[in-house]
Amino acid sequence: MKKRKTIKQWFKERVVLEFYNEWEQVYSRKKFNWYTGTFIHAYFEFEHFGFNCQFVLFGFGFYFRYNSLKSLKLFKKWDKEVKESMREFELELDNIVGKKTKSVKLKK
Repeated sequence: MKKRKTIKQWFKERVVLEFYNEWEQVYSRKKFNWYTGTFIHAYFEFEHFGFNCQFVLFGFGFYFRYNSLKSLKLFKKWDKEVKESMREFELELDNIVGKKTKSVKLKK
């Protein structure tokens, strides 16, 4: 039987949540070359990987992303493929470096 995930595990795996505070640059002790601000910004996107939402009002805002189960499966598959290709690349690199170092050695 599969072990059920806790709410914290589920949230960490499927949800991205960020908060914005653009007023920080104005009241910071650091000197900046320029200042930027967003008065109103709303962004929504529905896709087969999940849902994105970004909203900013007078410099304060948030970004929310929900990953679907389909996207999580694809992400795991892609992670596995990248790790496998990196192992193959490292082996090829070792072979190339090994051949060069062998040919450089001086004969006695």
